[in-house]
Amino acid sequence: MRILLRLWLLAGICAMLSLFAPGQPAAAQDAPVAPANLLIYGDSLAAGWADWSWDTTRNFGSTVPVHSGAQSLSARFDAPWAGLYFHAGPAIATAGYTHLRFWLHGGATGGQAIRIVANGSDASTATVAAPANGWQQFAVSLAELGSPATLADLYWMDNTGAGQPTFYLDDIELVASVTPPVTAATVVTVTVDAAADHLPISPYIYG
Repeated sequence: MRILLRLWLLAGICAMLSLFAPGQPAAAQDAPVAPANLLIYGDSLAAGWADWSWDTTRNFGSTVPVHSGAQSLSARFDAPWAGLYFHAGPAIATAGYTHLRFWLHGGATGGQAIRIVANGSDASTATVAAPANGWQQFAVSLAELGSPATLADLYWMDNTGAGQPTFYLDDIELVASVTPPVTAATVVTVTVDAAADHLPISPYIYG
């Protein structure tokens, strides 16, 4: 009986504390939802992106090889420092995204040396080598690309100073963080002042 009474007392105290928590609209109390992955290429270039490539032969509807779906993107660097270049207009805010992820196939030869550049900045880049005769997934962190606040330009650029044979890209996307960002609206602070005036507790509660 004493245990039940103490549990009842504890539940009552918790209920009273909830009455003093700062009130917020129901929508504000909900945790913010992390954005979904943002597709850049999957069977075709996504809406909002334009092909601004230079010195590169490309086909956005290649049917062999394909990682997923019906088509992939083939590209061949025809001159030194050629580039496969995607431009986003307007620029995309990168808050909530952590990586640029894509699948790469180097054809029968493989070994293509490719530099990844964001917003035309050579200060922070990533380099990848295409595998031969198969697909490989690459995930380049946005931090490695200079942590841009917005993303307007993406290059897959020759990194050898010479032309390179055809390679293939598929399923290009920005990867969202799995952890929703925390905002002030999601935090409720409750302060209990033990020295404040309070009502006496009946001695009968303790048996």
